[in-house]
Amino acid sequence: NPQTETFTHYSDLRVDSLAFDADGKLWATTWPERGDIVRFNEQGKAQRMLSFDSPVDSIAFGMKGTRLEGLLF
Repeated sequence: NPQTETFTHYSDLRVDSLAFDADGKLWATTWPERGDIVRFNEQGKAQRMLSFDSPVDSIAFGMKGTRLEGLLF
């Protein structure tokens, strides 16, 4: 919380890249096992959404108002 300058523990899963989708859901790439993309629920529990044979180092969602809106990259 930047206003109170405090940190609240969210999850024990180690992650690398983080991105919020258009609905405000938090997504991440796992680390150091770099082949999974997970989505967190409100309690901080991660659900594997995608799994790849090759490493995934970052994710992003297409910008609102573009033809790429909502697409996961």
